[in-house]
Amino acid sequence: NARDAMPNGGTLRFVLEKMILAPGDMAPVSEMHLGEWNVIRVQDTGIGMSPDVHKKIFEPFFTTKEPGKGTGLGLAQAYGIVRQHEGFIRCKSVENIGTEFFVYFPSFKSVQPDIGRSETAVPQGAGQTILVVEDNPSALTVIEEILKMLNYDVVTAENGLDALIKLPQYPDVSVVLSDVVMPELGGFALYQKISDIYPHVNIILMSGYTKEQEQSFWSDNQDVAWLRKPFSIESLADLIHQALHEER
Repeated sequence: NARDAMPNGGTLRFVLEKMILAPGDMAPVSEMHLGEWNVIRVQDTGIGMSPDVHKKIFEPFFTTKEPGKGTGLGLAQAYGIVRQHEGFIRCKSVENIGTEFFVYFPSFKSVQPDIGRSETAVPQGAGQTILVVEDNPSALTVIEEILKMLNYDVVTAENGLDALIKLPQYPDVSVVLSDVVMPELGGFALYQKISDIYPHVNIILMSGYTKEQEQSFWSDNQDVAWLRKPFSIESLADLIHQALHEER
């Protein structure tokens, strides 16, 4: 990303440092606990980002690159990996000045007091099993990592037919998160089959298309949960949480 942001050259700088959060200090990220942290900073002198772009950079499938030159999965994947290791990542950017990323990992010496520790507002799972159906391998990997970060067990399938094979093998699946446009068996047909065979399993459909573009389906299935790509981690977490607490 830094290379692409500096088409005419520039400076790319890496910094590794330690930071200690003591009582009364303002944490760079509100969920960070007291103690010692390892900080990685990556700075470039590139074109920077506008505020509108900046607020979307960690959303899966969001990209400003030309078609074929970016999937919009890189930073979302980085976010998921950092969070899986109990770390945090943030970014600051100024147009025509440059961008700096900060990655925070807790030190083994860190102290995590129970009192006063902030909790994330993103709904977390409790080990429930989610079946993710997606024919794009890169997208499937990112979604799987995000759900694991949110404390869910994940089963994956590459299309609707594969999902129907996996479901009886994993009877503890609580929610199916499925893409709509897939070979073999798409998301709409999968929804109908799951509703008939596994009425207790909730399904969330995700697509880059809008509901208005699929009126023939939505006119008869208005209660189906819908996740529009690109989506934020928060919106995914909220929909999964809602699906787990809804009765079909």
